[in-house]
Amino acid sequence: MAEYRVPIKYAFPLFTKHNSTDYLIKHDQIRVSDIWAFWQYIIGRYVKKYAGEKDFLLTLIEQARYFYETAEKAPIKSQPLLYYYSFLNLVKVVINVNTLTTYGTGYNYNHGIEACNIKKKDKLQNLSVGIKSLLLPSGTRPKPGKLPDLSVAYTFMKQMGDNFPCPPVFNLNIVDMLKACVGIHRTYSETNNEKEVYIRLGTLDLCREGKTLRCKYEVLDCDANICAQLTATGYNIVQDVAEDGTSHFKWIEEWTMSSYRETKLDYYMLAERLKTKGIWYYTDGNNYRTFISTSPLHISTESIIYNLMFFFGSITRYHPYMFDNLLTDQQMWLISEFLRTQPKQFLHAVTSRTIESAVLNPFPSNDML
Repeated sequence: MAEYRVPIKYAFPLFTKHNSTDYLIKHDQIRVSDIWAFWQYIIGRYVKKYAGEKDFLLTLIEQARYFYETAEKAPIKSQPLLYYYSFLNLVKVVINVNTLTTYGTGYNYNHGIEACNIKKKDKLQNLSVGIKSLLLPSGTRPKPGKLPDLSVAYTFMKQMGDNFPCPPVFNLNIVDMLKACVGIHRTYSETNNEKEVYIRLGTLDLCREGKTLRCKYEVLDCDANICAQLTATGYNIVQDVAEDGTSHFKWIEEWTMSSYRETKLDYYMLAERLKTKGIWYYTDGNNYRTFISTSPLHISTESIIYNLMFFFGSITRYHPYMFDNLLTDQQMWLISEFLRTQPKQFLHAVTSRTIESAVLNPFPSNDML
């Protein structure tokens, strides 16, 4: 049966959602100069369609913006806590918009995340944060007159596609997350003299053969050794030999459709298959670069940035005098890179995930001539 190319749409595969987001944006990408004003627009459209609590959500965005802009001007050791408060308020909005049925003011929003007890002689590599899936013992209900608790961190991570065990607390090591943060991974690898675990993806082809929807990603700078590592991690990597004799490695995933015509649900299901195997990305503001990884830690970039900001914010809040003792010089530089680059990555990523459209920087005026 012949194979035909199909159009790449619905922001496939990074931001594809199961539900229609046409009421927000009808394009696969949008250029935004003021992301906070854009969120006010998102809230307005969401409230109009799903009857959310507009004043509540707008207040959260106003607080998120204030903390973010204050953090940008603050000394480096004060930035994490301010950025975390910004992210916390933004994530509350994201959780509401993504559910389609608002939580609103009917819940008590709990951090749902806790930092380990830090002692003077602790080293960064031994520290972690814990994600709490349940805030009350299983089977119990809130006391009469008390709002039910909502674990913000757990709910957010599940919406970002993260699947992890559900004990009372799921621990994530801080150094493991720093290493897995794709936006600073190269810096981490160079400062720690370790081999990079992210492999960049190139050209994407989407094809249909009968009822099979097939995604083909070119794997850049791949060799037999990297291919073996990726295969061991769960990726379907095949070697393709072109007519000119050149060899290319490709990551191929498939989804069996219910009919011979692809639907939005088919795009979503295939995208979910890719995300389950592991696909990461970051943006320079003009486009999104995609990666796969040989690392066993398959946590979304959004969740990694959020949890790391909580951890370093906790040090700022509870142990400010331990900042210098806890971090080596190279770790301090790594955190500086993290704080300079990843907050904007977080804003772009969670917004793109919410609206099913890649958020990019606006073109300079001379590029639009």
